Amino acid sequence: MDAYNHKAIYFLRSADIGIDSRLRRYQEALAQSGRRYRSVYWDRGGPGKTDATAATIRYVTQTGFGRRQATALAFAIFNLFVLKSLWQNRKDIAAVHAVDLDTALPAALFCALTGIPLVFDLYDSFIDSRSITGPLRAALDQLERWVIRVAQMAIIADPGRVAQHPPIPDHKLLVIENVPVLHGPVPFKRARTHDDPLRLGYMGTLEAFGRGIEDVCAVVERLDFVTLDIVGTGALEQRIIAKAKRCQRIRFHGPKEHAEGLKIMANTDILVGLYYSIIPNHAFAAPNKYYEHLLLGMPMLTSAHTPPGKKVSANKTGWAVEDNEAAIAAALTDAYQNPNLIAQYGANAAAIWRTQFADYFEQQLVGTYCQRIASIVAPKGK
Repeated sequence: MDAYNHKAIYFLRSADIGIDSRLRRYQEALAQSGRRYRSVYWDRGGPGKTDATAATIRYVTQTGFGRRQATALAFAIFNLFVLKSLWQNRKDIAAVHAVDLDTALPAALFCALTGIPLVFDLYDSFIDSRSITGPLRAALDQLERWVIRVAQMAIIADPGRVAQHPPIPDHKLLVIENVPVLHGPVPFKRARTHDDPLRLGYMGTLEAFGRGIEDVCAVVERLDFVTLDIVGTGALEQRIIAKAKRCQRIRFHGPKEHAEGLKIMANTDILVGLYYSIIPNHAFAAPNKYYEHLLLGMPMLTSAHTPPGKKVSANKTGWAVEDNEAAIAAALTDAYQNPNLIAQYGANAAAIWRTQFADYFEQQLVGTYCQRIASIVAPKGK
């Protein structure tokens, strides 16, 4: 491998990367294609942090999940840290892969100055996920447009999100859905009998509001035939721990590597992934959980009027409910009383995984993503 091709792809993330399964899929694909990578990220002191290695550059603060995650000062310092890290390593960088607008701004400035290619990965809409309105929304929209102009590639997580962002030229656009990669066989899934409790599983970030997590916990506490296993970390963590102490049918496992978390989820009956309409960004939800319920061949409990809700309803792979405890309780009661329905929804989910997503990692990441990366980092004339 010549000196140029030995340069690395630098990933930028304003969060702990230890539990970022999407980021790990990119990096695993690059490794399979023989490309080096490094990560510049914000270690906020949470339990999902990744230890420093030769492949990571950490900005360390103790801005935990229970407090406001990015004060203006801390965010400004992080952006300066990103610029400094990129500049110090500029001779080692083949391309910069920036996640969301909060890292794409310093990345775009650096890439505009150096001519190094930029990949702008829009995990979420910065504006909508934070419910930003007024003049600040308009200003951030203009900044996002500028980053798209500077970038050589812009990635979104679902085709439906094209309408959520400023126009992205077709030659720059790449859709990478949040499809998990599975090493080895699908985790063994338990067989439920009618006498068993109904087991729910939630794996993901414990958001402070808008995800229905507290509503699900309240329903589980009320319905004595339901249990709940939670894997993850986030703002609600301490409240979840307290609920688990109060109710033995709620089990909190903390953050886990994705494969380990999947094994825990496989020992439940229904995966939970709610996206309340109080968060505008949820109208474009493209969550890992939707694809995980297909991989595991299990039903999903999700929100009506969202992309996963519409898919679950259309494909008969679970329940899409309104944003309240009563609707959640009604769906769980229906599931408990109809174990055959759980089996049928699970079989439908497994069939979709086999026919549409089983080879997604090889085709779209090791294939299309790595090929696109190679095309934008290739020196002129090659």
